[in-house]
Amino acid sequence: MTTFVTDPTVIASVGLDHIFVELLVRPLGKTFELHADLVQYNAFTGRYLRDEVGRQTAEDADDAIEAVCDLEWDAHKALTNMNVIESYKSPCGFCEAIEKLFNGGKAFHAIAAE
Repeated sequence: MTTFVTDPTVIASVGLDHIFVELLVRPLGKTFELHADLVQYNAFTGRYLRDEVGRQTAEDADDAIEAVCDLEWDAHKALTNMNVIESYKSPCGFCEAIEKLFNGGKAFHAIAAE
């Protein structure tokens, strides 16, 4: 049996323009990996610094929704530790993004590469 591993795809973020947490999804055969990364822009170097906030695997839509809600709480904690109190969600919160990805919990849709 061949398992195809694709690059992670960002489906949502929360934070500000210069510091935010991204939610990434990567299919791993019948399961998939969900992880949140804290991203900070360094104006001196012009680079983005990345730190992992959390990582979980899920086997179905229900597991994914629960895992992503936990990751969103972890994201807000990480941002609060960086003194980011006011933030915005793009394009929506993590839970809404994974629900859209699963089409309301019914099916997984492949995401086109950019």
